[in-house]
Amino acid sequence: MYLREDALTDPLDTWLASAFAPHRIEQTITAMADAQPLDHPPAPGTAAQTIITECDAELEC
Repeated sequence: MYLREDALTDPLDTWLASAFAPHRIEQTITAMADAQPLDHPPAPGTAAQTIITECDAELEC
């Protein structure tokens, strides 16, 4: 199957712009977080867990 890039990028850009519009950003982030599996959090010591810990610490300040 072939798909011209311009046939996809315009609708995708429009959708992304609407999903991340200021009035919808919280809803979009919540939907993204809810889509993540809860049964497998990043293992302690992994790069992902380190980044999450650093971000949490910055948010607490």
